[in-house]
Amino acid sequence: MAWPNGFRHPPSPAQSPANSPPKVGKSVAWSPDTQNGQTPQTQEMTVLSPSDNRISSLCKELLKKRHAAGCIGFLDDEENREYYVHSVYPSNSEGNDLSLAQLLSRNDPSNAHALLLRDKYELSVILATSVLQLHTTPWLEDGLWKEDVRFVRTKMKTQSAPYAYIQKRFESVSSNGTSPRRYSSSNPTIRNDTIFALGVSLIELSLGRTLRSFAEEQDLGPDGQPNEVTDLSIARRLLTERIQPSEGERYANAVNRCIHCLFDGINPSLEDDAFRHAFYQGAVVPLKEIRDEFIK
Repeated sequence: MAWPNGFRHPPSPAQSPANSPPKVGKSVAWSPDTQNGQTPQTQEMTVLSPSDNRISSLCKELLKKRHAAGCIGFLDDEENREYYVHSVYPSNSEGNDLSLAQLLSRNDPSNAHALLLRDKYELSVILATSVLQLHTTPWLEDGLWKEDVRFVRTKMKTQSAPYAYIQKRFESVSSNGTSPRRYSSSNPTIRNDTIFALGVSLIELSLGRTLRSFAEEQDLGPDGQPNEVTDLSIARRLLTERIQPSEGERYANAVNRCIHCLFDGINPSLEDDAFRHAFYQGAVVPLKEIRDEFIK
């Protein structure tokens, strides 16, 4: 899930009188090409002043104010804290996005947008922290799939890393009211399917290809088709043959912990405080250290 420009602190009373209606005005926005010495292009937009509008439906408000810049309104929580939402227009987006699955596809034309090494390390941290923060929400109810991780293509050439967000189709549920899971919780070879899926994504990010594209005969079942141990078999082999030599011990160890769920605690659940802390220390921290050292 991605906000237009994040949450901002509420405007001061001097900026937004309690009884004053929102003001609407006209303004001119310069295109990003202005900084490159090219002739600026003008584009008309609506500027919203700080608002006391309480947002009841964020999606409806974003759609209604999609051609406006400024304060859309605010969301509040059960503790009566107010989070003001601001939009930016015109957008730097090219209007199309693509999934991590498309980026990893060798045959897809979008592979021209392949991630840089810095982007891969940045995204590895985003994925790991997303698992930590969203594991109790519907966003990760059925795991973190590469089809759900999407990138916004931007017009800005100087952007150091892609803008990533998670997209979910919540209407896709099974007859018993739950979302289908890629890695079954009853699979005895996988202790935590969400964390295992993270480990798979970390391998795919490193190698720039989908895990199944590395499948060999030994990874398949007697019928020559993938089975419940195929992904684990591929992941184990790639860890020793590809990940450790290319990424080093810290990255390989973080991936290994995710694949085999090698974190302290008897109960391998992110609902457990001790296990959650061990996951943070064993996966999130080393990935952050690798990223931070790379971008120094």
